Amino acid sequence: MRPRLSISLRLTLWFSAIFLCGFLTFDALLLLGLTTSVNNSRDRDLKRRAERTIEGFKRAQNDASGVSQKTKDNFIVPTQDGRLLSVYVLDGKLLTPSAVAAAQFPWPAVHAAKTDFSISTKFNGELYRVYVLTTQLNGVLVRVFVARVLMDNPRLLDQPVLILFRSLPPMLLVSALAGYFISRRALMPVVRITESARAITIGNLAARLPVSPTGDELARLAETCNEMLGRLEE
Repeated sequence: MRPRLSISLRLTLWFSAIFLCGFLTFDALLLLGLTTSVNNSRDRDLKRRAERTIEGFKRAQNDASGVSQKTKDNFIVPTQDGRLLSVYVLDGKLLTPSAVAAAQFPWPAVHAAKTDFSISTKFNGELYRVYVLTTQLNGVLVRVFVARVLMDNPRLLDQPVLILFRSLPPMLLVSALAGYFISRRALMPVVRITESARAITIGNLAARLPVSPTGDELARLAETCNEMLGRLEE
């Protein structure tokens, strides 16, 4: 017959597997929380940028189109901090002159609903966060598209994840040792019952198994065995 693992070893494996699943779930939730927090922070920054853009357009009403060329150039050209900006009317027509980088950028599709939203997208191998603000400009419903490269996001997210995964092997080892120790302690009454049962023979049916004062399942098992021994003795 194939040798089977002991109960204590099986309990240790189960305990370690449950710990591993819980640890990975915690890592996933932590990563999700960090990503959401970072994206929310970026969205707030991009929203302020979009609102300042609209304010600048409203103040610069010196030409026929209502917006000076200098203001357009200041906002459409990619800036040193990684921001790109384009301003569209609601039907998708570009309101500001398009710089090359802004024209090639994969801006999200324009929808008719009057809602603000944000997404993440890739451009030239870099991850960008895009915020879309819907507002009124000179009586026209427009959407302001603001994008920023997330250069520091991988560093912000990689450090805690790396620390957690480096701590996984020692924590898994500690959990396995703790599970084995706990299972051995929990099964000690079984060992005592087994040794006592082996010592009982036809010549000493008056002997009884030790009953633990805990009142748990093993204690009830010992009591049942003692009742059986009492009937055999009679």
